[in-house]
Amino acid sequence: QLISVLVQAPVPAAETEAAAAAAECVHDCSTTASPRLLAQPIPSDPGFTRTRRAHLWQAEMSDSDEDAYVSYGERPEWDDVTPVPQAESTNPVVRIAYANQYVDTMNYFRAVYATGEKSARVLALTEEAISQNGANYTVWHQRWEVVLALGSDIATELSYVEAMALDNPKNYQVWNHMRLCTEQLGASAARRNLEYISLALGADSKNYHAWSHRQWVVRTFKLWVEDMEFTAAMIDADVRNNSAW
Repeated sequence: QLISVLVQAPVPAAETEAAAAAAECVHDCSTTASPRLLAQPIPSDPGFTRTRRAHLWQAEMSDSDEDAYVSYGERPEWDDVTPVPQAESTNPVVRIAYANQYVDTMNYFRAVYATGEKSARVLALTEEAISQNGANYTVWHQRWEVVLALGSDIATELSYVEAMALDNPKNYQVWNHMRLCTEQLGASAARRNLEYISLALGADSKNYHAWSHRQWVVRTFKLWVEDMEFTAAMIDADVRNNSAW
């Protein structure tokens, strides 16, 4: 009887609108996180405009286009590499349904990882692998090793990981990579870090990953006073923000 009453009870208009918004969010999340980020209010930051964020999203969508993807076996610059498939048992209980692109990319990644190759093409390969699975910590680690081996411009690498942090704001590997870049660049990158952390917190003010990285930046570069002001403002905006406390 109780179930019958609950089912027949009228739903307030506000709850209906909230449910519709939630459904739309679920739809957005099932395709890509970027449109949701585009809709978020962006704190004042002359170095990162809504237009630039839209550009990143469009580039991401273009890169993920199935029709535009060329398998590594069809790329002449990879002719000398024999792909290494993932080791599987003879009769796996549940085989993971990886996307074809990801299988192809990781087969070549395993090959160059095994040989220890550190080159520009491997750097590009790690970027493609990360775009397909941003939480692959082995790929992130190898990317950093390649960056150091090639003597790549760390400021450029920081720009890359900043964009990734806004698109994958709850990803441990992204924030760790940003820390590695910042350690190399030193104090000159500290305030730049805080700006991008603020952007990530603009999307989710309780993002523990972003707060943890912010704590490291503040502690490492002794930015206690100004960050006290920022944190106080965040608590004023939401006194229940446990991450800010």
